[in-house]
Amino acid sequence: WINMQRSKNRRDKFREASQPMLEALGFVPKRMAAFPGVVEEVASALRERQRYVLECSTRREGGGELHEELRTFCEDHQETGFGFETLEIDVRGDCGDANTTAALANTVSHLLSLRRAFLEDHSVTLFSEDDATFAPLQAYVRTATRRASLSDSSSSSSDDDDDDDRQEE
Repeated sequence: WINMQRSKNRRDKFREASQPMLEALGFVPKRMAAFPGVVEEVASALRERQRYVLECSTRREGGGELHEELRTFCEDHQETGFGFETLEIDVRGDCGDANTTAALANTVSHLLSLRRAFLEDHSVTLFSEDDATFAPLQAYVRTATRRASLSDSSSSSSDDDDDDDRQEE
């Protein structure tokens, strides 16, 4: 699931509301740091359809510090074991419907999530945002489980009735 570092409330809500249900279904929910397209140097490059290169090091060319949200983004990806030294985003061409800074940053976040799933060699992967709700899925699973349970109990009571009939003969 994708989450911006600054969105602690959304992260906590997801962990409380969605994570237990996904785990019960056999998924292993993993947080992916969202690409911080809100950082002005990134937003400006995306807005202007320029190439943006993120060097994931604590020191930058010219000696400046990496913006805190960019540094945290890099660190979060390093912790997955599938980090990168350099992330290059080239939006100089036609980006189709992804015409806003938010849409471009969101696309980068999803592409990085796909990359991680590929590198971790998952055969099935579910991607979601941190504000996704799985309540309909949870209701479906509860209903299916209840029906299966009722079906099992009715077939075993039917088997019991057959045993009673045989004993009477």
